[in-house]
Amino acid sequence: MFVEPAKVEKFYTKGKTYTEVFTVEIRDFPAHVEIYVEDFFIKENGDFEFKKQGTYNFSLAPFISVNPRSFDMEPGDKREVRVSFTLPDTMKSYEKWCMLIFKSYPKREKVPLIQIVGEIGTPIYAILPEGNVKDANLIYIGKENKKVYFVLENFSPIHLRTSGKIYLIDKSDRKIFEKQFSNLVIMPFKKRKYFFDIPENINKGKYSFFCEVDYGGAEILKGEKEVILP
Repeated sequence: MFVEPAKVEKFYTKGKTYTEVFTVEIRDFPAHVEIYVEDFFIKENGDFEFKKQGTYNFSLAPFISVNPRSFDMEPGDKREVRVSFTLPDTMKSYEKWCMLIFKSYPKREKVPLIQIVGEIGTPIYAILPEGNVKDANLIYIGKENKKVYFVLENFSPIHLRTSGKIYLIDKSDRKIFEKQFSNLVIMPFKKRKYFFDIPENINKGKYSFFCEVDYGGAEILKGEKEVILP
């Protein structure tokens, strides 16, 4: 099963009804598709936490209407799913979000004892235009075992998507390791701890660990810390 778009992340105004169209495609086997709406949250360590819809005050789920919510498909079929919502006039936060869960079940005359179920999650972030103020800061960088990490705090009323790179410099100012990252999400007014594995072929010793983070704000955040690799 394939679903497009992979995410919806737009600015909306309160009181107006919007409709987003998703395309579901089945390529190999007949399938029955069902669609659910769930709340989700991204914790500090990057793990997703799912809750029943309407659990949090940021939940977009209670305002979502999905049509259709279930249907059968044959190989090669494409189906449009329309998702409509209206942000409430009483909305006090600058952003609401939820996750659409697309589940595909084997289409069989007799249901087997073991079924392989495909599942795709597609987030929807509904942001008010006046909430487009991005502010974040690096609050700590360091090392744990064979991993380096940094902690970013989001001071914005909306979620942020971060990109950038981390790298290690040895005593002779030679860059011995570099890794780029992108599309890492941090929720409004929350912290996120980003870990990166250090390759086993890097010798033990003292190094300078640098990180550069682009969070969509006015400047690139930069940090440096001396680390010792065992």
